[in-house]
Amino acid sequence: MELHILLIYILAYVGLFTTAFYALSMASYYRKKDNPSEAEDKSVSIVIPAHNEEKDIAKTIKSAIGINYPKGKLEVIVVDDGSTDSTYAIAKSFPIAVFTKKKGRQGRSAELRHRASQK
Repeated sequence: MELHILLIYILAYVGLFTTAFYALSMASYYRKKDNPSEAEDKSVSIVIPAHNEEKDIAKTIKSAIGINYPKGKLEVIVVDDGSTDSTYAIAKSFPIAVFTKKKGRQGRSAELRHRASQK
C-alpha cells in the first residue's frame, strides 16, 4: 500500500515540475518584444520585373508602395524587360525608379552560358 502512495507522490511531483516548466517556457515565448526603432530598420528594395504588364503594373506598384515600412527606408524599382505595350509609361507615372532594357537573354544562367561561350 505504501508503494502506491509513494508512486502517486512521485508522479504528482513530475507533473507539477513539467507544468511549471511548460508555463515558464510559454511565458518567455509570448513575452512582448519591443519594436525596433526606425534607426535599426534596414533599407528594403523591392524590384518588380515587368514585360507587357500594362493591365496589372499600376496595382502592383501601389501595393509595393503601400507596404507598412518607413518610407525613407523603402525603395521600389520597376525593370521593364522590353515591353511592347504601355508598361513603361504607366510605371514612369509613379514616383519610383523605372528602368528599361531590350528584351534579351533570360536569367542569370543564360548570361553565364553566354560569358562562358565568349572565352
